[in-house]
Amino acid sequence: MLCKRKNAERCHCYWKDDLSPIIDKVFNADNLIIGTPIYLGRPTRQYFAFMERLHFSSLSYDDYSNYFTGSVNVGMFVTMNATEDIYNKLYKDEFEKYKEEFQILNGKIVYYPCYNTLQVADYSKFNMSSFDENKKKAYHDKQFPKDLEKAYLIGKELGF
Repeated sequence: MLCKRKNAERCHCYWKDDLSPIIDKVFNADNLIIGTPIYLGRPTRQYFAFMERLHFSSLSYDDYSNYFTGSVNVGMFVTMNATEDIYNKLYKDEFEKYKEEFQILNGKIVYYPCYNTLQVADYSKFNMSSFDENKKKAYHDKQFPKDLEKAYLIGKELGF
């Protein structure tokens, strides 16, 4: 609660650790590109830790408004082992909510999910027999260039 003290510096985390300068850079940026894999149907814990600190440092406990008055555009990418059908059925609604959390940055938000990603280069070295390596690689060879092109276009759209 130290960042909520009267006269505390707003939109800065009180705790000076490795994440504090990143939060400062986000609030001073024009654009933010962020990515997270989907693990067990959720973003990673590192993603949640980042978002909690980002939100909390800009949240007013007087009226629950946002202290941040700037504008940062956000490109959010999520990768997953799930196919597009599984994503749409199980994860899409929840991830739309995660995307909307970036509204605190007052900018444009562009969200891009990457489906059925190639997790490792050689599946035979892992206990992953439920995946057909040849199908995964074929999908990757077809889809990855499209994902790269989309990432490039999102960067242009956001002003990079």
